[in-house]
Amino acid sequence: MNSCNEYIACFNSNTLTVGSQSCNADRACRGGNGVPIGAGSCNAYMACYRLYGKDIGTNSCNGSRACYRVYQATIGDNSCNCEDCCRCLPNFATVPDNSCNDRSGEPGCCDSSGSFVAFVEPSDEPSNEPSDEPSDEPSQQPSVYVYTCPVTGNTAASCTSPNSCFAFAGTVGTNSCYGQGACNSVDAASSIGDCSCIGQSACGSSTDLLIGNQR
Repeated sequence: MNSCNEYIACFNSNTLTVGSQSCNADRACRGGNGVPIGAGSCNAYMACYRLYGKDIGTNSCNGSRACYRVYQATIGDNSCNCEDCCRCLPNFATVPDNSCNDRSGEPGCCDSSGSFVAFVEPSDEPSNEPSDEPSDEPSQQPSVYVYTCPVTGNTAASCTSPNSCFAFAGTVGTNSCYGQGACNSVDAASSIGDCSCIGQSACGSSTDLLIGNQR
C-alpha cells in the first residue's frame, strides 16, 4: 500500500481505511475517525488531521491542512488540493469532483481569507429588464411646440389661450389655434385658415373642416 509513511502519519486513527499511496506526510491522517480515504490522498502536513468525514476521494486533500478537522464531509476525486483548501468547510458539506483546488472564491469552497463561500440561490423576483411587449400607455406629448407659424401681413393670431375657441362656429383667421387644446369641437360648417392648429392637441374632435396647410 505504501501509506502512512511519515512521523505519526496515521497515529491514533480509529477505523480509518487508507488507500494506496495516501497519508504520507507528518501527522497527515493523525486522529482520523471512520473515514475511507482514497488512493493518493492526504499527502501533506496535517492534510487530513483529526478528520471526521464521510468519504475522501482519490487524489484529494493534498495540501498542508487541506482537509484539516473536516467533519462529516464528502469530498470527491481530485479535489481540495492546496494549502487550507477545504479547512473551512461546514459540517456535512459535499465537494464535487475536480473542485476547490484553489482559494479563488469558488462557491462551496474556501476563499483566500479562509471563509466558506456559500452558494447563492437564484431569485424568484422578476427582473427589472425592459420588456419587449408594447405598452398601452399613451406616449407623452411634447411640452414645446415644434412648428411656429410665420405671421403674414397684419393678421394677428387668434385662439391663443388654452382651450380657446371651443365649439367655435364661423371662420377662424390666419395664424390661429395657438392655444393648447384650442379650436376643439369646432363646428363642421366652419373653416380654419392657413398656419393654424399649431397648439398642442389643437383642433381635436373637429371634423369635416376646411383646414389650412399646417396642422
